[in-house]
Amino acid sequence: MKKNKLALALVLTGIFAAGTAQAANDRFIIQVDNNKKGVVKALTKKLGGEIKVDGNGFIAAKFTGQDLSSLKGLLNHGKIIIN
Repeated sequence: MKKNKLALALVLTGIFAAGTAQAANDRFIIQVDNNKKGVVKALTKKLGGEIKVDGNGFIAAKFTGQDLSSLKGLLNHGKIIIN
């Protein structure tokens, strides 16, 4: 449980840091269950995202010209882990 909270804190920190850095405001780290990662990756690409890193339990994607509010549908998807 503590690991999940720490991971979420790191993900949120990454999202907020990306939002404050002017050059990196279109990059997002998305925590996802490895068994369902294919669905999230496909949805990311469908929304115009470019997958930069495919890690264990997360993906890092770049959404050129989009901000966090335009990606609410992706973040509300049942396969995304938000604790």
